Amino acid sequence: MYLKKEFKKNFLPIAGLLAVALLVGLSSAQRASWWGDSVGFVTAGEPEKCWRPLAGIGLLLILEAVVTIGEGRLIGLAFDRTFLAVRKRCFGRLLGAEYGSLEAAYGKGNLISRIASETDRLNEMFTSNFTWFSRTILLGVISLISCLLLCWQLSLVFFLLIPVFLKVSDRISAGIKKQKTEAADSMGDAVDIALNFAEAAEVIKAGCGEAYVRKKYEDCIWRAQEENRASEQINARLVIVKYAVSVLQLLVLFVLGYGCIRAGMITIGQYATFVLLSENVRSLLELSPYILSTLREGAALAGRIEEICQFPEERVEGLPVPEDNASGMLAEIRHLDFSYQPGQPVLKNLSLSVPEHTRIGVIGESGFGKSTILKLLCGLYDDGADHLFWKGQAYAATDRRKIREQIALVPQDPFLFSGSVFENICCGREDITEEAAREALRQAQIWEEIERLPGGLYAQVGEGGRNLSGGQRQRLAIARAFLADAQLVLLDEATSALDQQAEAKVEAALDHLLENRTAVIVTHRMKGLKHADYIYCIAEGTVKEEGTPDGLLRRRGYFYEMMKKQGIEREGGPDDGTEQ
Repeated sequence: MYLKKEFKKNFLPIAGLLAVALLVGLSSAQRASWWGDSVGFVTAGEPEKCWRPLAGIGLLLILEAVVTIGEGRLIGLAFDRTFLAVRKRCFGRLLGAEYGSLEAAYGKGNLISRIASETDRLNEMFTSNFTWFSRTILLGVISLISCLLLCWQLSLVFFLLIPVFLKVSDRISAGIKKQKTEAADSMGDAVDIALNFAEAAEVIKAGCGEAYVRKKYEDCIWRAQEENRASEQINARLVIVKYAVSVLQLLVLFVLGYGCIRAGMITIGQYATFVLLSENVRSLLELSPYILSTLREGAALAGRIEEICQFPEERVEGLPVPEDNASGMLAEIRHLDFSYQPGQPVLKNLSLSVPEHTRIGVIGESGFGKSTILKLLCGLYDDGADHLFWKGQAYAATDRRKIREQIALVPQDPFLFSGSVFENICCGREDITEEAAREALRQAQIWEEIERLPGGLYAQVGEGGRNLSGGQRQRLAIARAFLADAQLVLLDEATSALDQQAEAKVEAALDHLLENRTAVIVTHRMKGLKHADYIYCIAEGTVKEEGTPDGLLRRRGYFYEMMKKQGIEREGGPDDGTEQ
């Protein structure tokens, strides 16, 4: 387990914390012993002898204060460093995970909950509770041993209830881990729903879907509340058992203690020491329900975080990308079957070829799998990698990150980081100069608008690019593609969500981008195919027709019917190659 490995790496500071707890436990036991000696001297009429044990108690208290000062530093070394590594590991696994597996396994809210709030909660558990728990446990054990050495008969009866209590507590608390896991899952689902609303608030409100979303959200938090309530009921039962045992122990202590003193088995001073030490054992007994429930909750959170830490990484190692391309075919999909769910195929026996310096159009009704085709060409899925080829070499045998370096994707809804324009078009590339960025923005037909913004090239785009219009965000994505200087450009409905004026500006930018480049243009609108040299018509996950635009029109098949359906007519009839 990754968490266990990280704790092993920080063994020394953790061992230091345990050593401090052990030292404080031994010191407390010794203080109790010296206090009992003082009580014995006073009852024997020799109070002048009390100064030595009392001075010893004072010195031990100073020693405990000194070691406690260094304890904070050890906690930072032991746990802050550990959970920093855990956060890095979790996020690294997300970045390196196979996209399809990650997409199927978790929602956004679930991931955020695990990486952020649940990791913070587990870190807080360790930093806040480790010292407290370790001190209480070690002090309780040391006190128990000291009590046995003082008077084993009294100890045997007094502590007889402890194993019974611990067994009952363990059985009662067994369900907490499961309930805490299910509560965390439900809260992750609730965060997912909240994120979905934040991303599509206008759609939900425009469609009067608030009541539906509210119900889904409230159902999730209600399930989480019910699981937490069930675990709290378990804790309540533990508290009842704890106090019942504590009352019985106090009765045993006074009744049997009096008998042991009368029988000469123990002195009054030793009895005073026994009372102080037994209080430490009783504190451990009273804290044990909270310790057990915290450990169960911690195990649940650790299990959820461990799932992310152990999530399988994407297989990217492989052969280098071929430099030569004698066939002239840049990318290919050959007889591919693909599905997200078993028995629900998205693509069936799909074949698609992308020759160099050719612009391929892919069209079909909404939901025909266009985004899936682009993701497959980007090498985001392990499934089907044997049916995808780059310059004749299978994706499955190639380092897919090297393939992606030669691909530029312009999505329908470009994602922008919260940062500057420069940061967003460079996407982490440190070799991009300001002049190169400005030139890319000029080619994307947006530099004049960016120049007028406060900060110009370093103007802040806001979260998700909210400070920019849809058309400006789209042209920034095109500027990214210019800077990438990619061999293959992938366009996903690049103008479908824009008004006429913004669409005209984006079209002008695309004209520059696609000049002398290989491209795959995926759309459900005929208007989006103006740059296409060759077109694939896809329906029900398979290729219905393919050919040049004029050739497809002359066939009067699927492509021709789609044109009629979308109200696009040709001057001079379908055999004429001009578009009105």
